[in-house]
Amino acid sequence: MGAKPPWKDIPDTTLVPAGAYEVVVKELADTMSKSTDTARAKLMYVAQLKIAEPKGYKGQIIFDRFTIGTNDDPEGTDRETWKSSIAARRMKQFLKACKIDLGDDMDDTIEAVEGQHCVVMVRLDPAREDKRSGRTFGESNNVTAYYEVGAPGVTIGVPRAAAPPSAAAPRAVVASPRATRAAVSEDGNAEKGTKAGKAPKAEVTTCPICGDTAVPRAGVIAHVNAHSAEGEEASEE
Repeated sequence: MGAKPPWKDIPDTTLVPAGAYEVVVKELADTMSKSTDTARAKLMYVAQLKIAEPKGYKGQIIFDRFTIGTNDDPEGTDRETWKSSIAARRMKQFLKACKIDLGDDMDDTIEAVEGQHCVVMVRLDPAREDKRSGRTFGESNNVTAYYEVGAPGVTIGVPRAAAPPSAAAPRAVVASPRATRAAVSEDGNAEKGTKAGKAPKAEVTTCPICGDTAVPRAGVIAHVNAHSAEGEEASEE
C-alpha cells in the first residue's frame, strides 16, 4: 500500500504571513552569492530557521541571507568590510538573540548557533521588478528583526486582519421633550448635545528599534516592519 499524504494539512505555499515567530536555527552555512554581469560572487551566510511557534506554522522554514563580501573584497577578508556591512550588523543581532558568545572564528560560531532558539519578525513582500536588472521576483518573506525568546513587548503570533464594520440595523427614534436636543452645524450635520465618553486607553509597548514608548501592542509587528529599511541587503549587491 502506498503512502497516504495528509494533503489537507500541507501548506499550499512555502511563504508565511507577516508576524512574529519563535524559530530554532536548523543551519547557518557560509557560501558565495551568485555572480552577475556587474557584480562578483561574494561571501554570504545563509540561515535556515525552523518555526517552533505558532503551532499552525510549526516546521516551516524561513531563510535569511547575510551578504558580507563586496565587489572590492568579495571574500570578506578585510576587517573594514565587516565593520561597514549592514548584513554583518544584522547577523550580530541574530547571534545575540540566540544568546551565544560572539567569538572570532565563524566556524565555531556556526557550530554554536545551530539548535538555538530566537524570535524573528517577518514581513511578506509583494511581487516586484528589480529596476537595475529588469528581473521580476515573486512574493517573498524577509526577516526584519531578531529578538531573544521572552523579550519584553514581543508577542509571538500572526496578527489577524481587522473585520470590516458591520452596518447597524436602523432603529426608530421616538422624540421626547426631555431628550437632549441636537444642535445643527452650518454644514447640516447634527451634533450631539452630550459629551462622548472617553475611548479606552490602548495597551501599548515600546518599539525596540525607534524607542517609541506608545506603540499599540496590536500593531507592534507592522510598526517594527515599517522601521526595517536598515535590514535590506539590496543596496550591497
